[in-house]
Amino acid sequence: MPDHQLSAFDTILADLPTAHPFGLRVEALHVHQTVATMAYRGAEDDTGAALAAFARGAPGATVLKTGPGTWLTLCEESHPGLDDAAATFDQGDGYALLKLHGPAAMRVLQKGIFVDLETALASDGDCVCSVIAHINLIAWRASSGTLGVAVPRSFAGSFWHWFSAAAAAEGLAVGR
Repeated sequence: MPDHQLSAFDTILADLPTAHPFGLRVEALHVHQTVATMAYRGAEDDTGAALAAFARGAPGATVLKTGPGTWLTLCEESHPGLDDAAATFDQGDGYALLKLHGPAAMRVLQKGIFVDLETALASDGDCVCSVIAHINLIAWRASSGTLGVAVPRSFAGSFWHWFSAAAAAEGLAVGR
């Protein structure tokens, strides 16, 4: 038994070939905890500061600002206690997570999102909440040349169908 939970994308990606250096490489992202946080009225700044401090001190933690006073945290260790500043909701396995590597990653996602990703994901940690093919999606810039994607777990197969078709239309080979 693996020491991590299986992603909804693990079985899909298992059959992919190794990506060509100029292709598009994908990997399932495994995290121990996925937590949604909603700040109470008037506590948005304190909650944001506490989550930012947590992200700086927790290796591998990602905190995504998904809207006014709301964040999604992906982490390997316990989520910080925010006392009376915010409500937190464990998302469990509610999201299927992918990392997309390569210069074509943003171009392929851009085919389905009606937001200018070059502008919206200009810096590491920037995040966009949108819809692709009627599927809710959170996309973020993990690092230069790497994007993260979260979709509801029950839509992982549908998102993969759209994504692989969009990449093929660009003439890209998708691999792991």
